[in-house]
Amino acid sequence: MYEVAPNDADGAREFQVARIDYARDRNTLTDYAVGHLRPERVVNAEAGEFHAVQAGEVHETLIVSEAYVATLLIVSPPRLDEALIYSDKLLPAAEHVRRVLSRDERDAVLDELQYKLSMEAGT
Repeated sequence: MYEVAPNDADGAREFQVARIDYARDRNTLTDYAVGHLRPERVVNAEAGEFHAVQAGEVHETLIVSEAYVATLLIVSPPRLDEALIYSDKLLPAAEHVRRVLSRDERDAVLDELQYKLSMEAGT
């Protein structure tokens, strides 16, 4: 997890920054700039486990190349209409087409998420 930092802050790293507008177009990056982030804390997730990141929290996910990972973005009121994407590499001025789930696929993912959350909560 990271915090946004002034460019001269101890431990701050420079990143390329772009905006993604979820309300208009979920796949296009705009408003390119340079920003600085400083590491705040580390969260380790084990294979086969679930973890959550709060909306608006700047984070980095390191995944080994042979791993299969699914990211589920839940958008519900109140919601963020936009987010910033940070990258240590130059962000391409291109669109990324995200796979759209069918209703059955979405329901299966949400059922699994509900099960994992209930197990995590001990209910």
